[in-house]
Amino acid sequence: MSIRQVYSVCRRLVGCATHSHSLMNMVQTSFPADSLQEQLPSNTQRYENTPSVPSRAIVIPSGLLSPQSFRDKISTNLPEGWQCCQNPAEGRSYFRHSTLRIMTESNITDERISRRVMDWSRAILPLINRSTRDDYDIVLNVSESAEGGMGRCGYYLVDYDSEAIFWLRDVSTTLMGLPDVRSPTHLKHLLSEQFWVHCEYMPPPHQNFTARAQGLLATLGTLCIDASSSTGSVSPFHQDECEMYSRSLTQVLKTGCAIEINWCLARLQSLLTQSRIINLFGEPNARADRNVVVNGQTAPVETATFVLWSMIMFNIPSIYLTRWNAIWVDRVTYTREWKKLTRDLTEEFLYGLIASGVIVIAGVVLLGLSTSGAVRTLAAAAMILALCGGYYAASLFSTLRTLGGCAADAANFIQMNEHVTTGLQGMALRHSVPSALIVWSGLCLLTAGFWEICMDMIRSGLPVTWVSWKDMMVPVLVVMTYLYGRGYFSLARLYNLCRR
Repeated sequence: MSIRQVYSVCRRLVGCATHSHSLMNMVQTSFPADSLQEQLPSNTQRYENTPSVPSRAIVIPSGLLSPQSFRDKISTNLPEGWQCCQNPAEGRSYFRHSTLRIMTESNITDERISRRVMDWSRAILPLINRSTRDDYDIVLNVSESAEGGMGRCGYYLVDYDSEAIFWLRDVSTTLMGLPDVRSPTHLKHLLSEQFWVHCEYMPPPHQNFTARAQGLLATLGTLCIDASSSTGSVSPFHQDECEMYSRSLTQVLKTGCAIEINWCLARLQSLLTQSRIINLFGEPNARADRNVVVNGQTAPVETATFVLWSMIMFNIPSIYLTRWNAIWVDRVTYTREWKKLTRDLTEEFLYGLIASGVIVIAGVVLLGLSTSGAVRTLAAAAMILALCGGYYAASLFSTLRTLGGCAADAANFIQMNEHVTTGLQGMALRHSVPSALIVWSGLCLLTAGFWEICMDMIRSGLPVTWVSWKDMMVPVLVVMTYLYGRGYFSLARLYNLCRR
């Protein structure tokens, strides 16, 4: 199905006007076409820094002797027909005109901004009047610069029945910053996500989402059971999160006002819709398990260089690569899996710091006790390797502690460390360095200690016999080969010992 066919389905879904080209011509006759810009609710500047607001000392009127002056002083004057609302979580103000069905975050308490919003509403009114529908809102966000005239205006229309947004003319997903569309269901979810983002930023005061919130409670219960009973659940929420959200939403339904209910529903629905888009919810090839690849984003094959380094580093990089690939299946990650991995890695690097300290102390003791040049050399090498491993572990430990705990933070971190051809192999190698260095330092220290003990035993039994380091290499290599064959140098065994 082509993009144009998909958009025709969308237009039937949200009831967009069928004469978009004639509407465009009408727009061009009133003002430059590029001054009216289609906009997505998610393309907002609400989370960017804003200029400081000047303040000054004032005289507060007496509330007893001058009650009207006092009320005027603490109230905000709005143009006629406008209603001011506040986002219940973030506190940002937004405004709605019930007659014109216009919503805006532009500061209409400023007369210049208010006049610009009204100019734009009058400019697009002929287009709006071509439809008899009255079940939508028009969102206008005008430029607040000091330029003359009407300036620029970003807009979109909100359809509360279909839970979607739309525009006055045909738009391209590429120009709007939306991903390529797979199917009508995919497009519906994309527009629905933007709808819920709008309702999260500007909860509609004239809509009652109570019935939809009740339906969301049932959805959260379903996701809770799925997340608790399946290790491959595609639920965006953990079991504890589902229970917490359900309790909070139930409390808001009992005691909250319409705006608070609408905001809570919009925030959760936005997160849920994002997950459904990623997992192809409602489509023939929907992801039924978290470990299933549906977009063809498989992990690259291990390169020869990676395999070689993995052999040198006791196969530790392969273990780390498996763990990283497990939380990045199909380039999708989940909050609960990310938190678990970062927690485990933090513990491992902390154990690495402790192990490096123990090895350094043991190396110092061995250096002081032994007079053999070979033993002292091995002990010094063990100390250097342990110090390097501890330093690297501390560096990775501090990096992990600064990372966020959400899936978005995980995706950003992984994408920053992902290579085009090798994937996560480079990151797996870097995270393997502390463990590999500590294992190598432990082997050097073990060899030095074993060597020193054997030489002491030989000197005690045969005091006149002199044993060279070449003669000692044979029993050392024999014992190390035996231990390696028995699996005593296995990282999995060392990891299990640390976990205990």
